[in-house]
Amino acid sequence: MLEYPQIITEKVQCLTRLQRLENKSLEKSDIIITHDKWHKQFLLTHFNLNNKILLLPNSSFTPEIYMESNFLQKRLGVQGQKIVLHSGGFGKWFKCKELADSTYNWDKNVKLVFHVSHRVEDDKYFEEVYESDYRGKVLFSLNPVSTYELDSLVASADVGIALYSEKELGYRATYMGLAAGKIGNYLKCGVPIIATKLLSLSYIETYQCGILVEKEKDIASAINKILSNRDMYSKNAHRCYRELWHPKSYLKKVGEII
Repeated sequence: MLEYPQIITEKVQCLTRLQRLENKSLEKSDIIITHDKWHKQFLLTHFNLNNKILLLPNSSFTPEIYMESNFLQKRLGVQGQKIVLHSGGFGKWFKCKELADSTYNWDKNVKLVFHVSHRVEDDKYFEEVYESDYRGKVLFSLNPVSTYELDSLVASADVGIALYSEKELGYRATYMGLAAGKIGNYLKCGVPIIATKLLSLSYIETYQCGILVEKEKDIASAINKILSNRDMYSKNAHRCYRELWHPKSYLKKVGEII
């Protein structure tokens, strides 16, 4: 069980047959593997569990990436510009429209790039953002890439961004923690992070590898602060990945228990 199961909330008054089956399976399993301490505490709070709960962040089993890359600069023709990258899914859950709207207040030499991990077809939300006029400050990388190319793509960004909507995702956003694959990928590549101010993402500021923001209007100043001392933030990003995200030590414990 890597992600959060569905529980009864004010928004969700009943569960589907499949959701009930999943929750029953959790209580009957011998071992549960989930992403982090926030996921573990959630399970202990909402389920009657007497089994072992092991942790495994949503990251790849690779060391930190140190490479000089201009992947996005070449692909999008933006040499000499600073790139803020949103990599992965696209939708209201990630506040993509609000993020794009915030670029009106960014410095003129900073571009926002949405790299979408899958084909976006017949998606009205995507089309609304894609067809809007952001004065050339919002660019799109729409062709999926290989795993190796993704590291090169991410490493070419100056800042990585990860916003999560509690309105849309509820507790799945509040307790995002080490389930945020894009954050792990940014850190692996030494890319400093701007993310939504959530308690489960507080490690970003503890490690000083990025800045958490409450409102999208705060993103512009966060970008400037990171770019003014990017080497420090990048060094700390690698350290955060190595100490908190890399699955090696977690997998060793999983193997020993199993």
